[in-house]
Amino acid sequence: MGKKRTSPAIVVAALALVAALAGTALAGGDATTSAISKKKVKKIARKQAVKQINALAPELSVANADTVGGRPASAFATRASEPYRRVGTPGQPQFQNGWGNQSPATGAAFYKDSQGVVHLKGIVTGGAAGDDVFTLPTGYRPAAGLLLPVAVDGAVAGNVEIDSDGTLEPLSSDPTPIISFDGITFRAGS
Repeated sequence: MGKKRTSPAIVVAALALVAALAGTALAGGDATTSAISKKKVKKIARKQAVKQINALAPELSVANADTVGGRPASAFATRASEPYRRVGTPGQPQFQNGWGNQSPATGAAFYKDSQGVVHLKGIVTGGAAGDDVFTLPTGYRPAAGLLLPVAVDGAVAGNVEIDSDGTLEPLSSDPTPIISFDGITFRAGS
């Protein structure tokens, strides 16, 4: 009997097996299916993100991230924040109805920041609950009256009513309270 010949299908299968094993050996240990997929997914995601940004905001780029419409961010600030204006000093609002600073170090003061927000601070004493402490000048007043919580005698137990005419009226069950304006902020309306 004669020798049997190897079928062409076996030869092709053996070559495919050798090629597959050689490819894995050349690729190394990092060439896992999940690593290839993650890299490819990230690349596709980046491309899609760039497409979306270009479609939705064509002027947006890292190169002009410090500008808006070609203008620097400083062009949008209404003005720089001013220093605190101390109540009771010359040229500033004066205390009313017996009110005054608890101490010079904790004196009542206010300022308006570059976004038009008024900030109050300070501890006042000497007046009676329900009597105006001082009046904020035009440009530092709310558009409508506000009722805001304040610390009274060291605890949050009262409110201050800030009217659109700029008057600050403390409301408390203590007839002669010590009021802290620290942390009170509101947007100026007039």
